[in-house]
Amino acid sequence: MEEIRKDMLLKDWLDIWYETYAIPFVKKSTQVSYECYIRLHIKPHIGDIRLCDLNAIVLQQFFNYQYERGSCKGTTLSPKTLLNMRMMIHEAIGEAVKNNLIDCNYVEYVKLPKQQKEERRVLTHDEQTRLLNTLKASDDPFAFGVFLCLTTGIRIGELCGLYWSDFKTSGNLTTMRIKRTLNRIPNLKSGKGTIINISAPKSQAALREIPLEEGILQFLEQYRLKQLALIGAHHTYGDQFVLSRIPGQPIEPKFMQNRFKKFLKDASISDASFHSLRHTFATRALECGIDYKTLSVLLGHADVTTTMNLYQHVLIEQKKDAMRKIMQQF
Repeated sequence: MEEIRKDMLLKDWLDIWYETYAIPFVKKSTQVSYECYIRLHIKPHIGDIRLCDLNAIVLQQFFNYQYERGSCKGTTLSPKTLLNMRMMIHEAIGEAVKNNLIDCNYVEYVKLPKQQKEERRVLTHDEQTRLLNTLKASDDPFAFGVFLCLTTGIRIGELCGLYWSDFKTSGNLTTMRIKRTLNRIPNLKSGKGTIINISAPKSQAALREIPLEEGILQFLEQYRLKQLALIGAHHTYGDQFVLSRIPGQPIEPKFMQNRFKKFLKDASISDASFHSLRHTFATRALECGIDYKTLSVLLGHADVTTTMNLYQHVLIEQKKDAMRKIMQQF
């Protein structure tokens, strides 16, 4: 193990921190992000600086450079990426402070560019109707996956991670429990290729239970019957993946994204991301009077302010409507 001392290089401390404080405690997808930040961005630029020489100006210049680089065409850095990298470095240097390797966590003084608000694509009412009609008329069994995301607001990784056992019926109520998410990440062990990663959702709040209405249950039963013919009865119950083409194997997000693009084309809808289904669900919910707290729980947001910040466009319309009603009293 690398000797811990104040004059050690930043890159050596990051290796120790990653093995000691990151891998045992963070999700695999977060480990991948951290490993990429360290290997691709930090080590090549400031990795050879000694911890005792690290200061606020060095870190600020590093982030300024990364932002300028990320602003160039063909790179993937963004203000959100910089924020995530800043949070990681803050954690790493924070542990260095606790170990008396550096006197101050200078990352606290780093300024980052403001994040521009992402424009969220929401299907119009007409587009939504056309898409629903296309999904219901389709022979493609995986039209159900798109339908389920549109009508419940779940994320694509949560959809792909669903088991049949996640659907529970008690009396007249059937619910869907969101307990895991599925994605594909780089294989850090081998350093080559990628692996399917199944883990708990992104936060405790994302572990949730969603009541299902009759229209969803009917589509679910139609889909189950198609799956019986496709992969057999043994794979349409219990801890088997709901979305599957090969017995015991899940459908990946990329597959569903491609299917979604096909359904958009069939419905004559201009391009939209799969996440637009979630935004459309949330917008329709607010338009019909669902309060932000309830919607926040359904979406699995950690805090209701997240929901309000994401859907300010609907909030503004609600405020305008409230003011019109108030002014009717004058």
